[in-house]
Amino acid sequence: MERHARKGTVESCPQINVIRKSVSSGEGTRKQPNLQIINIREGSSAESEVRGCGGTGDARAILPLWKRILDVVGAIIGLILIFPMIAFVSIFIKIVSKGPVFFKQERVGFKGKTFTMWKFRTYEVAAESTTHELHLIKLIADAHDGEGISHRPMKKLDRHPGIIPFGNVLRKTGIDELPQLFNVLQGDMSLVGPRPAISYEVEQYSSHHRERLQAMPGLTGLWQVSGKNRLSFNEMVDLDVRYWMKKNLLLDISIILKTPSAIVMQLLDAIRERQQNAAAPEDDALDEKSDTAQECNLLLAIPRSKRNSWLKAGSGSVSLKKGKF
Repeated sequence: MERHARKGTVESCPQINVIRKSVSSGEGTRKQPNLQIINIREGSSAESEVRGCGGTGDARAILPLWKRILDVVGAIIGLILIFPMIAFVSIFIKIVSKGPVFFKQERVGFKGKTFTMWKFRTYEVAAESTTHELHLIKLIADAHDGEGISHRPMKKLDRHPGIIPFGNVLRKTGIDELPQLFNVLQGDMSLVGPRPAISYEVEQYSSHHRERLQAMPGLTGLWQVSGKNRLSFNEMVDLDVRYWMKKNLLLDISIILKTPSAIVMQLLDAIRERQQNAAAPEDDALDEKSDTAQECNLLLAIPRSKRNSWLKAGSGSVSLKKGKF
């Protein structure tokens, strides 16, 4: 998902508005904001944590040979077959929205190594950003509660007002992720593997969650074909770890072949959810208010230095290059 400049939830949280006024006046903050929550830098605490998973060596030198061959051959064939679609989507995005066709974002990959991930841009350039960060932090916080038992599903924020026309279609079908085939060719990603993590996401990880960084991130994976949006964050982590422990050529091919049907199931789930929301708009509005209150509490729970830097930077309006999924 992509990052944007924040206007929504924080505005409706009076406690955060008070904090922002304090930050703007310079009370209790440093002159130079610490943007560590947005980007893992050399020597940062988050980088130290992920390096503890096994170092940041060249992934291509550690991966099984069969997996690298499958990735290169599959990515080349895929790019040849979908080139007309890439050209069409690129033209479409330029027509319906001002700004670049592609969106790039720093992600945390194999054994904590950071890389630049590519996607089709599905949000307006000036769209707000912090909603997604809070959404993801809320999912992970929920995963830490109840002795690691979480039932909140891993859903994307597809009702965001900043999404471009038909951006939801690109996201639901996974078309927005097709440029990641170039990441596969570069050796930063694989065809099959866990969802690439974001730096501020990794900072919230428990030791068990960080085990998923032992695997090369992928375009599709065991989580994606096992339910995806129906599963919780902890269930996603368990599937990611299980995949890497059992990885083999037949498993990768099986996951790749199951991906199209998994996407169809996700589309059907999205249609059913939209119909349910249309039938109960009042309940939907109440849920949205409840989510806003929870997001305010989560912001207040973030360490002061990170929270102040975040708000001082324009409530999440850090560089679009740093990203959102």
